[in-house]
Amino acid sequence: MQGENRRNVMGDARVLSVSLAGAEDANPLDVVHVRVDAEARDTEVPWNATQDQVRSALQKARVEPYSEIWSISRCAGAQSKPAGYEVGRACPRCGAPLAPGETMKCRYCGAVVCSGEHDWVLAEITQMVEWRPGGRPAQGLEALRARDPGVAREVLEDRASYVVWKWVQAARVGQWAPLRKCATPALLAAGAHLEWVREATDVAVGSSDLVACEVNPAGQGFDQAHVEVAWSAKLRGAHAHTSSRVVLRLARRTGVVSRPSLTALACGQCGAPLVESDSSRCDHCGAELAAGEASWVLDAITAL
Repeated sequence: MQGENRRNVMGDARVLSVSLAGAEDANPLDVVHVRVDAEARDTEVPWNATQDQVRSALQKARVEPYSEIWSISRCAGAQSKPAGYEVGRACPRCGAPLAPGETMKCRYCGAVVCSGEHDWVLAEITQMVEWRPGGRPAQGLEALRARDPGVAREVLEDRASYVVWKWVQAARVGQWAPLRKCATPALLAAGAHLEWVREATDVAVGSSDLVACEVNPAGQGFDQAHVEVAWSAKLRGAHAHTSSRVVLRLARRTGVVSRPSLTALACGQCGAPLVESDSSRCDHCGAELAAGEASWVLDAITAL
């Protein structure tokens, strides 16, 4: 948006109601879906707009209602925190205070604080038009879970959402660095269909749904997960949004045991935050990240 000289601003935001929309025993995770009904003024201004210009633009915008489903997840068996627990300010594992700006690892016990292993974390925001209560049945998930009891559809969907934004970013900047650590070299060598999103603006992801899993389907020692992502964007200078769907094929070495946590932004080997660079290795421990030996990586993209 900065490159397009525009910035989204909101004002007079107000939550109208919050209600429980559903709960799932999605072993090894528990998932709660919360419907949030709210309203706000929402508009765009030039990137370098002054506060006076922002206020003027917001005064001209109408207060509009909107509704979303916020899905929060945590590992099954995690215990609820006592009343008064400072969410986001104390480590959910040991209770130690978190340093300002610290979002990944507790400096006292080493826990990845946003992983969902010890407390509820926001895993997904879904537009009402795209939300399917309970999700759709994912063919082959139970077969994969028989070999890897820690695999969870929410983790795979979270991974796909992360990867699709990196795909969009790579197309926007015309460089492979955003995808280098989460996509196979073969896919990048083939172009990764960047032309589909190269001129996309105002991109939004509506939902991410696991549709199928396969255990070593090609006999080459890799399992596959197929995730359908609904997204929209203004394409090739158009003023209206175009809705699109793609299926991302994620691959990972057969036999890897999942850690049931939502840590797409952390190295699967050392837990350090991933640094975006034109290298497929972790910049902290040197582990190879794009080969699918430890984490799910983007292997193919198919348009629907």
